[in-house]
This record gives sequence, C-alpha cells and structure tokens, in this order.
Amino acid sequence: MEFDLAAAVDQTIRSRATAKVSAAEPAPARDCRAVVDALIEAAHWAPFHRPAAEAHRALLASPVPWRVYALDAAGCRALREVLGEAGAKIAGLLAAADALLQVTWLPDPPAGNASEATAPG
Repeated sequence: MEFDLAAAVDQTIRSRATAKVSAAEPAPARDCRAVVDALIEAAHWAPFHRPAAEAHRALLASPVPWRVYALDAAGCRALREVLGEAGAKIAGLLAAADALLQVTWLPDPPAGNASEATAPG
C-alpha cells in the first residue's frame, strides 16, 4: 500500500483541535526549556518571502518580519499576577502553562512615514 501524503496532511488538518488547559491555582511548573528552544530553532527554517521593511531593519539586526517572545512557567505565573482582574479570562491558562510563546509580525510602516517603525520594547 502506497503512502498518500496529501491524505495524511488532510487528515492531520481536519482532526486537529485546540485543547485548553486551565487551573484555578498555579500548577507546579515543569521545565520545558529544551522544547521551547527546539521550537524556536525549528522556526528558523520557516520561509519568509518579504523581509521586514527597511525602516525596521535600520533599527533591528534581523531581516525577518516577525519576533518571538517566550515566557517560562515562572514568567507565566508572574504575568498572571500582574494582569490581576484585567486578565481574568486567561488567568487559568497562565496558571497551568509551562511556557508561553508569542509570535508577532512587524507590519510595514504607513507609506511615507518610516518614522513609525520602532524596535520592540
């Protein structure tokens, strides 16, 4: 029987689901630094077809149009405390998370206004 790659990809996409893990109180943290590092390393291989706008590249050391921010479990718990009531919807998720990765994209500055490009804070 020949392996059907298209069918395998289709099945994987159709069967995926989001599983949210939540906790009322902070769960014991697990060290998943190796997993996070492996994910970020794998992301280096992701293709990008347009480098970041020249205005961004003048401020940053990388031509890729995205930035990755990572928190370990302790950072997730600290963010939960900082958000307080304002973060009630995600407090349970942060209480259970071993890590948080946020990937952002650097949009092009408005035409003729390159001064709006800023380095991440």
